[in-house]
Amino acid sequence: MTRLLVVEDNPVFREGAAQYFASRSDVQTAYAQDAKTAIVHLWTEPRSIDAAIIDCFFPANEGSDPENLRLAGELAVQIMESEDPQERRIITGLEIFGRYVDLEDQELRTYVRAFVASTSGAVENSPVIRALEQVSCMGREATTQIAKNTLGLVYDATRAPRDYYAALRSAIAESSANQPSGILVAREATNVGIPFVLATSTYHHDILTQPVQDHASRKGWTLIDCSPGQEDHKATPQYWARAMGELEQRMQVSLENR
Repeated sequence: MTRLLVVEDNPVFREGAAQYFASRSDVQTAYAQDAKTAIVHLWTEPRSIDAAIIDCFFPANEGSDPENLRLAGELAVQIMESEDPQERRIITGLEIFGRYVDLEDQELRTYVRAFVASTSGAVENSPVIRALEQVSCMGREATTQIAKNTLGLVYDATRAPRDYYAALRSAIAESSANQPSGILVAREATNVGIPFVLATSTYHHDILTQPVQDHASRKGWTLIDCSPGQEDHKATPQYWARAMGELEQRMQVSLENR
């Protein structure tokens, strides 16, 4: 008997899961709707969970006050951000540019992100930074305008990196259901050695899901998604059968590696 934890906050999707697992006499299912409850299940001793299917976007703690929810969502975003090599490089570049210019100017910030992402050498040694050092004596406002004019000439919107983390933060501000709490639960499952898969109703190249997909890929985690515009597929038993099939493969690998 496999003792399975399903982490899913959407009642329609939970119903799809329940329909599928009702047909599996070899699976005993527990459900969690937020990260706090899920992590309690994972850490309970003696162990009560053998494996988990974890949603990607759900609240960290249902019923918590808005500020605590925001901080929990920010933690998940920061974890992904800090382990994303390109984003780390961009953040470093922004810090260097921020010595000379006002990055509260969102248009300039967009230009700087694109410039840093397109360069291969050390940002502090770039001709643009050296030029800004030279003109910084003119004052921050003037230096900001010079940087904006210069970088605006080479900015190509079609090649600029998408700011996935800003999009996530904006979505989290709109609803705690957009918190990428699956990252937090997946990390805890990894820590206690419980096999799992991530399962989302979104498409993996969606602007909110792409950073989760990239993080999962770096970690070697499996993520099951839906095709574009097919979010309701997660409400079907077929979706959960696919998720369970992927999980059973992970469980077999885990068993072989013991």
